[in-house]
Amino acid sequence: APTTSAASGSSTATVLGTVCYGSASFARPADITGYTAGDAVGDSTAGVTWMTFSNFFRTAGGSALLTNISLVTDKKSITPDFTVYLASDTYTISGDNLPWKSTYANESKRLGTVLLPAMTTPADTTNSDISRTENDTIRHQVKAGSGRDLYAALVDNTAFTPASGQKFTLAISGVAID
Repeated sequence: APTTSAASGSSTATVLGTVCYGSASFARPADITGYTAGDAVGDSTAGVTWMTFSNFFRTAGGSALLTNISLVTDKKSITPDFTVYLASDTYTISGDNLPWKSTYANESKRLGTVLLPAMTTPADTTNSDISRTENDTIRHQVKAGSGRDLYAALVDNTAFTPASGQKFTLAISGVAID
């Protein structure tokens, strides 16, 4: 339930929810085959495993307003950009380094997409061993399925050559609505 607290002067603040946060990681397959724009990026060539953000939603079937998504990888000096696909439940998707496939049958599970800008490496490239990207300007409402989990998968929007076994960590945060 919302709570209201008095602030200094004549203003009041209403707290409508709690912070939702989760992170998930994976290592891609042990190859260096370059991606083509539109390829799925994930843990298996047989079929990418959805990243699971367990108990992301406050309640089963609840909703949240996403405010930030960030992605970091252990390969420096790369500049790909990605689309994050969000879902209320898992379904079969393409394998790593294969074109992303969308089907009508899975549209009811799809919660939309968020674009991430090109990755960058910190200025000290001699000592830095990461590339990262972040979208902190999103305001994207999502709704859980029957449970409390949020699911995400990555698609490369450019074309880049990965490292063998390259690691990725995706973090998502927002505010619970109900």
